[in-house]
Amino acid sequence: MEENKNNNNQGQRILKNNLIRNILLCITILAIALIVLWVLNTGARGKETTYDNLVSKLETSSVERIEFDSKYIIAKYNDGNYYWIYNSNGVNEVILEKLTNGTYDMSKVQVVLGSATTFSIMNIIYPILMIFQCSCWQN
Repeated sequence: MEENKNNNNQGQRILKNNLIRNILLCITILAIALIVLWVLNTGARGKETTYDNLVSKLETSSVERIEFDSKYIIAKYNDGNYYWIYNSNGVNEVILEKLTNGTYDMSKVQVVLGSATTFSIMNIIYPILMIFQCSCWQN
């Protein structure tokens, strides 16, 4: 009788541990999915503009800030509005070269270099996976 009670208690503990592990797994998967969607859906702010328009604004010192990302080049004009162009065909290198060689007045432009999206995702997900892996090995 006593042995049967111990077996029942042990079985209940195993079920409880499995339930907690499954709940943590579901929460982790949900968090990773939400983070990936959030990182992938962070698009450019403001309105789309043309390369020529951005260059003319840089030439007239009408740009307060310019951000280089893997997909977009985002410029904040002096009027406070954001405009963006797609970062393709080495456009960022051309603009950065003109900013550094003195073609544009760099003292008035804040330059922000972005990181690749994949690298950003891994910076967020890797610690979560490590915590989950450690919690699974403890049981």
